[in-house]
Amino acid sequence: MRKTFVILFLLQPIVFFTACERADYGDEITMIYREAKAELNNTSGIVIDGRMWSKPSKNELSWKDAVEYCKKLMEIGYSDWHLPTINELRTLMRNCPDTEPGGLCNLTDECLADEISAGYTSIYSECQSSDCTCIPDYKDEGLYSKLWDVGVLWSSTEAGNPEYAASAYFGYGKLWTENKSIERLVRCVR
Repeated sequence: MRKTFVILFLLQPIVFFTACERADYGDEITMIYREAKAELNNTSGIVIDGRMWSKPSKNELSWKDAVEYCKKLMEIGYSDWHLPTINELRTLMRNCPDTEPGGLCNLTDECLADEISAGYTSIYSECQSSDCTCIPDYKDEGLYSKLWDVGVLWSSTEAGNPEYAASAYFGYGKLWTENKSIERLVRCVR
């Protein structure tokens, strides 16, 4: 017993000093995180909720050009891409329960289709409410996107006013409608 105590007593400083001399991997972890995020953001063929997503477009496009871009896109051997609906874009939302699928924000394909059938022509959609954004105290890159998007992405979902369509701003977890002539980024889906 005394021999065991002496051995443990003598090994204690070695264990203590070994435990205190841990390497700091903070910078390396941050670098790996940034590289993984950049790779994910620029990778095509990622499947989320059964949908395959393309890389984001290199340039911003008007809504009409975004529709054509997706129709003509040939990526990773597929040519059946389309501009996502607002419901499909919502599947990319995270960390914002109101704008994720089934959330309190009523900006959906169904709500906007009802506005169109009712002849609603205001530039502001009644389907938008205060529940359609997660404005934080700060803007965090990729916080609200499963694919680390931070910009605004077009959807194919048109609003009651024929000059407007729905879009998603992943920098703030926001959904809204805007004029189709504005240029935004595009991620196609299949």
